[in-house]
Amino acid sequence: MNYVFGKEVTIFGDSITKGMYFDGLKPQKIQNSFVEILQKEGNLSITNNSVFGQTLKRVYEKGIIQTYALQNDVDNRVCVIALGGNDSDYNWLEVQNGSAITYAPKTSLEEFSFMLENLVEILKEKNIIPILCSLCPVDSNRYFDNVLAKKFDGTKILEFLHGDKQNIYRYQELYNNEIIKLAMKTNTIFFDYRKEFLKRADYTQLMCLDGIHPNEQGHKLIAEFAQKFMEEKQSSALFSIFAHNNIKIQQNTQKNG
Repeated sequence: MNYVFGKEVTIFGDSITKGMYFDGLKPQKIQNSFVEILQKEGNLSITNNSVFGQTLKRVYEKGIIQTYALQNDVDNRVCVIALGGNDSDYNWLEVQNGSAITYAPKTSLEEFSFMLENLVEILKEKNIIPILCSLCPVDSNRYFDNVLAKKFDGTKILEFLHGDKQNIYRYQELYNNEIIKLAMKTNTIFFDYRKEFLKRADYTQLMCLDGIHPNEQGHKLIAEFAQKFMEEKQSSALFSIFAHNNIKIQQNTQKNG
């Protein structure tokens, strides 16, 4: 099994946790994603179930996390949910073609909040520790100029954005705020690497030219923050309770042996 601090860790994410980005309009693999850095430098083995373009809605409707929760009755599991960026995105082809009367994101904010809370409840019922991840901040200018305007009719997309490219950033931020609210409401661990990006005035230098994926420096920053994050959680009551129980189990095993 794969353990971090005595716990089996599984990630359900999208292209960011998979370590992908757009080179032009072609998906490419980053050389050292933060998950790979944690596996190599931290000597960790993590089950990474991330899929390029994945949405929480698709995962929920297919019962992927629900099935994972029911797979076995082993305690000491950690489930990292790193989804939401694609849910907040639009079907830009529909926007370009004007084929929809009203344009809606792939997952409405209300749907997103309901499904995420339900999944957190399911995981906790099975004694699985959920960790919710923030969304990577978007560089709206790069995303528009290097992806949207190249793949679609930039003029029509900009009309939809009311002439303001930053509407892309602001709308995605709604979903990040929803994750924060849900983490607080359900007393769930929140991995806020977005904050680490935004604390830097030059955070766009941590982003790929596509404006939506961290570059290698960005992944390095996430990995460094993750290592500090895990060290803090290791000493917290949430993790130390299991560590204490695990020591007792090992001691009993040694005595019985």
